[in-house]
Amino acid sequence: MIYVFTAYGVRIMFESAPPFIDTHCHILPALDDGPITVKESLAMAQMAVKDGVGTIVATPHIHPGRYENSLEGIKAAAVQFRMDLEEQQIPLTIHVAAEVRLTPKVFGLIKKGTLPCYGGKEGSCDGARHFLLELPHREIPAGAMMMVEHIRMQGFTPVIAHPERNYVLKNDPDRLHAFLDMGCLVQVTAGALCGKFGNTSRDAAEIFLERGWVTVLASDGHSVYRRQPVLQEGLKEAVRIIGMENTLQLVCEAPKQLLC
Repeated sequence: MIYVFTAYGVRIMFESAPPFIDTHCHILPALDDGPITVKESLAMAQMAVKDGVGTIVATPHIHPGRYENSLEGIKAAAVQFRMDLEEQQIPLTIHVAAEVRLTPKVFGLIKKGTLPCYGGKEGSCDGARHFLLELPHREIPAGAMMMVEHIRMQGFTPVIAHPERNYVLKNDPDRLHAFLDMGCLVQVTAGALCGKFGNTSRDAAEIFLERGWVTVLASDGHSVYRRQPVLQEGLKEAVRIIGMENTLQLVCEAPKQLLC
């Protein structure tokens, strides 16, 4: 059973709703700025399950010069973490992808067939074409649109990670439309709808929802203490903005389609 609270304090029970799918979470230990230890990762898993999450897509950063993760390394970490979850009897399914920073090195990953994608076998881009793409937080870099266009020409579809937290896009939400026109999808952080990243990010996230530009809501969880792997607090705001049925689409059906 999953419970969501509306802005009016009404308790609504979704008896037939499936568990949530969180498509953006830094849950694997010691790979990036997420949890350091397995113990921390397991605590995040327990928190997510308690919140109604049944599946998490592990999305460690691939950020050249900062987080030099690879598909093989992420897959290996996921295999071990699944065993840890089973040992602790935590009912959470783990899929593999990555949060890939927009740099020219994306094209090397595409060429080698090592771009971590949603829905591929263990994150492989073989047979899958959607991947989580992160823009720099402070800007839309020169040449970004040309790079995205080239990525699309290679047959891949970026899912733009948390545009409501990009300085340019949150201050000028209309500029996101250029990415949508190129066929990109959009992931908004549930916590942004609660103001956890400031009022400007909250307002941008609401605009994106109202306009129907959001493909999935996700936690972007990093820790049990900050940026937690939970969705329901943000979902109550989404219900207020777009209604219950549309909200569930963003955490159940749309994520399922990405993982097919």
